[in-house]
Amino acid sequence: MSIIEFTETEFHTHNGIDALPIKYRDLRDTEIIVVHSLQGTAVANSNMFGNIFIAPFKCRVESIRESHRVAASAGTLQVEKLTPGTNKGSGTNLLATTIDFTTGANQVQSRSGTTLVTNINSLNLASNDRLGLTTSGSLASLQDVIFVIKLIKT
Repeated sequence: MSIIEFTETEFHTHNGIDALPIKYRDLRDTEIIVVHSLQGTAVANSNMFGNIFIAPFKCRVESIRESHRVAASAGTLQVEKLTPGTNKGSGTNLLATTIDFTTGANQVQSRSGTTLVTNINSLNLASNDRLGLTTSGSLASLQDVIFVIKLIKT
């Protein structure tokens, strides 16, 4: 185990006072991890799914993962890109293969590469684009869902 000590002169916050501020434009190939969870039995209501992320800068969706504690009797999930003014359900689908909520409990479903859409422009988000979740089918019995979406700043 290592212990690192900082003296007053070693610590700085990049707030523009003791060091230059860090700006989004200065960050290249930065990973952004979006974690969104829906707990309990209320997950079975499709109204619980919607906008989960607003892009603060240009970025690209790299992967999407999902897991649930209790599987649904039926139902799937699609992740969509929503440009400003676009309503949920009218966006651009990002998954070539939807996530199946009937998959066994406590299993991680991953989508990346060819299981995402092949049009790279669809995966690119502009500043203020949103990511949204849409569902289809019966979500009865679905419980405790977590989503992890990895994006890269472009």
